Amino acid sequence: MMDNADQAEAEATGRIRLVSCIGVDLELALLPFFLDHYIELGIQPEDVHLIFNASDAASANLDRADALARERRVAVGERWIAPYTSEAMWAERRALQARVARPGDWIVNADVDEFHRYPAPLAKVIEYLRERRLGALQGVMIDRLAVDGALHTVRNGRPLEEQFPVRADVSLSVIGTGETHGVAGTIKLMVHRHDVEPRRGGHTVLGGEKAAGYAAGARLSVFPHARRPDWRGAYPFQVDHYKWTGTLRTSLAARLAASGVSVAGREYGGKIDCYLARHGAIRLEDAAVLPPAHGSMPDWRSTLDAMRRAAPFWKARNAVRHHVDGARRRVRELVAR
Repeated sequence: MMDNADQAEAEATGRIRLVSCIGVDLELALLPFFLDHYIELGIQPEDVHLIFNASDAASANLDRADALARERRVAVGERWIAPYTSEAMWAERRALQARVARPGDWIVNADVDEFHRYPAPLAKVIEYLRERRLGALQGVMIDRLAVDGALHTVRNGRPLEEQFPVRADVSLSVIGTGETHGVAGTIKLMVHRHDVEPRRGGHTVLGGEKAAGYAAGARLSVFPHARRPDWRGAYPFQVDHYKWTGTLRTSLAARLAASGVSVAGREYGGKIDCYLARHGAIRLEDAAVLPPAHGSMPDWRSTLDAMRRAAPFWKARNAVRHHVDGARRRVRELVAR
């Protein structure tokens, strides 16, 4: 265990590392935008750690992904040759984190279609977390859509935010919640301490809230306003979600057909697939369209401070709600017998 002097040295020399896994046969078009985005956020190319996934070791896209990484002085990705499942992918990412992270490091976790938006330089955000002995910061997902809601192919040479300029809430407003998925699935773990591990899905952390030291004092899904699109659109920490592109239907079909698909993944993915089969696009009249992105937010610290003060109340209220919901569910099950 480190003493105070060693801890201080580790914090002073710690690095910000990006850890991700890319399915090269469906997500390759996003990779150059993804790498450029996080390097522009201040992550050094040598601190970008990637896994390239394909079900076939002969896929030419593995070499193409390596070339895109080399162009940016990023190390070529570790190769994971296996059919994709969320459970296996997150196990691979946690293992990669364990190999590269050192005491004092901070980990940015992002899927290739997730582009973090911070209200201040990333190093300043981490300084805030470190000073308050916090271990993990979550953000809300903001769906990015084409102007007509269609699932357009990602094109090189034009910024993603211009190809998909509409900011919206799709997951809650269009797809909704269900037995196995809810608001928690629209919230992402953005940056965390080197010894904090993400759970499957990258929404929360292994070990519970005490182990996490959430910046807001609790999981964001505990706060009732996290369900409101207007609040989400103004929250200082956001993840632009470029999910709604031309490869989505193919990706959904593969994941729903996989033997290891989770129950939540099957329910949520099935709802998306049914909606797209009906409409062929995301109809903007169905989504909650949000205003343009905010710029710098000088009050982001006070926002987090206030949420931590309010968190005990909302955690207690959330526990009561879960208890009541559980009791009602058990009654329904007894009545149905």
